[in-house]
Amino acid sequence: MDRVSISREHSSVSSDVKAIEIVEKIDYNFSTFDMIPFEEYLPLLFVARVKQFDNKIKAYIARHP
Repeated sequence: MDRVSISREHSSVSSDVKAIEIVEKIDYNFSTFDMIPFEEYLPLLFVARVKQFDNKIKAYIARHP
């Protein structure tokens, strides 16, 4: 959800139109995430992002040894 919030509020920095589209189609009350202080789950967002980079780099190295 954070990526969507950032895309909506700061589209000049990060715009993920697909994420916004997907979230808008889901019938779920995402406001429950607003009760969790951003600082508490920020480290998890960094870990997830680093994992994505790792996977992309490993795939690139596998294709280009």
